[in-house]
Amino acid sequence: MFRYNYLSKFHRNIKLLFMVIILITFYINIQADDAFQVFKKVYDSDGWENGQHIYKTLDGGYLIGGVHIPANSSDYHPYLLKLKPDWSVDWLNLYGEFSCDYCSFTQVCDDESYAIAGQYFNPDSSSLDIFLIKVDYLGNVVQSYTYDYAGDQVVRTFRKTPDGGFLVGGRWIYDSFLMKMDRDFNPVWINILGGSELDHIYACQVASDSEFVAAGYTMSYGMGDADLLLVRLSLDGQIKSAEAIGSANREAVSGDKGLYLTRDGGVIMAGYNNINDANGNDFLLVKVDAAGAVQWAKTYGGYGVDNGFMGEETSDSGFVMVGYSSSFSPQFYDGYMLKTDKSGTLEWSKAYGTENSNEVMGCVLQDSANSLIFSGGSDGYGSRDQGIFVVKTDSAGNSGTVDKSVESITREPELAVTPIADLELQLIYKEIIEFPISATSIDAADISVYTISSDWIGRNNPNPVPEEFDLKQNYPNPFNPVTTIEYSIPRNSYVTLRIYDITGQEIKTLINDNLIPVGNYEIEWDGKDNNGNAVASGTYFYQLETEGYIKARKMIHVK
Repeated sequence: MFRYNYLSKFHRNIKLLFMVIILITFYINIQADDAFQVFKKVYDSDGWENGQHIYKTLDGGYLIGGVHIPANSSDYHPYLLKLKPDWSVDWLNLYGEFSCDYCSFTQVCDDESYAIAGQYFNPDSSSLDIFLIKVDYLGNVVQSYTYDYAGDQVVRTFRKTPDGGFLVGGRWIYDSFLMKMDRDFNPVWINILGGSELDHIYACQVASDSEFVAAGYTMSYGMGDADLLLVRLSLDGQIKSAEAIGSANREAVSGDKGLYLTRDGGVIMAGYNNINDANGNDFLLVKVDAAGAVQWAKTYGGYGVDNGFMGEETSDSGFVMVGYSSSFSPQFYDGYMLKTDKSGTLEWSKAYGTENSNEVMGCVLQDSANSLIFSGGSDGYGSRDQGIFVVKTDSAGNSGTVDKSVESITREPELAVTPIADLELQLIYKEIIEFPISATSIDAADISVYTISSDWIGRNNPNPVPEEFDLKQNYPNPFNPVTTIEYSIPRNSYVTLRIYDITGQEIKTLINDNLIPVGNYEIEWDGKDNNGNAVASGTYFYQLETEGYIKARKMIHVK
């Protein structure tokens, strides 16, 4: 009898050891996409910059594009700023000896190259012409062309297409236009769309393998001073449907990413609406279903000027929108970001900036389910003129500094849909011209980086520098609903901290392969999973992993 009990216990221990080995192996190989470093940074060279677009690159870093004005100059030059995964400067290049317009647009290509589109002043014709530049992953120019057509062409949107080509849109004299190019920048077709007044495309997207969608504003059609313009086209440039959506006021899409395709086949248009009487504009979000009907329309803001440039669907099917606002600072503009649920109901809104400077948000990127990144411009925080403003926040918009949670007023304007049956269409084609462009590199040492905050969603413990990696037992344990986990990093390291249930399934990623400086840290877990749901009572494991070090501990959640 004694021998039977001993063997049963021995077998149980062997089984438990085997499960632990499987769990550890599973932990090592499991992946997550969450990130919890939050901060505000300004990248400032000897000149003026705006961060109009931000993208994640294939190497885990980031690419910011926009325009640069050198010191003591009034000429605008397109630039690309490449950042490493730890947000340090990889390279910064300016392109061309010409003067471009305020806006330039960037795309990250599948072959690790980058493309830039915009317009420049052609002194030979005294007009604005389109330019396109393709650079390799180091920023060296590979191709550059210009397109010399009659009249002014103003580029306002630039997008990759599934065939490796590109779609460019904007304004052609007084009409809107879309231009389809192949991967070598050869025009496939150019579509000019418009009526008797000013029409302008500001955003375009590839809706499916059978159509393009474009949005902007129209003064030729609709209800008021300007209405939203929504156009669907076939891949060969033929109009499938066109609508003016608006009220007696002015509504407009005003940013390259002011059009977003939703998972249900509809679209979100982001821009502004002047429903706020004579005091200024409000942010505008409009949800249109796949049939072209308005599902809801809402405005957000205060009693100043609130202009939205971009809306994007988030992982929880809600929406985030960025721009700038004068409603919450008496004399200056703040960067302004808000989050809604899938029905447009406001969840939170925040203003980012200082008391004596102007900040503008131009683009937002959802880096993970729990992280948002936006880029723009700031003339504060020590910048010499205006620097590139980059803010990384958690999913609630917190940047680790004193951000202003603001009371945004939500309104629901009544928007009418006016089908456009007689939208004029002209298809034209013209040869392209080689346009030699040089790249001027700015040494990384000449770029000042001001870090206003770097917070790892926890507190940096001011204890002495640790001598070794360590993961301490959480406290309290058992816990409900919040517990604290302490860990030590003896040297700057990429760190991952995850939580698993007893079966080895990942429950929560607290830190995902982030570069953390040397120090002692503590971080809280609120008993919720990656989707924000409260976990059940039971036993859980938390594991710290970094270079050459893996350690796991057990904790118990009770209710």
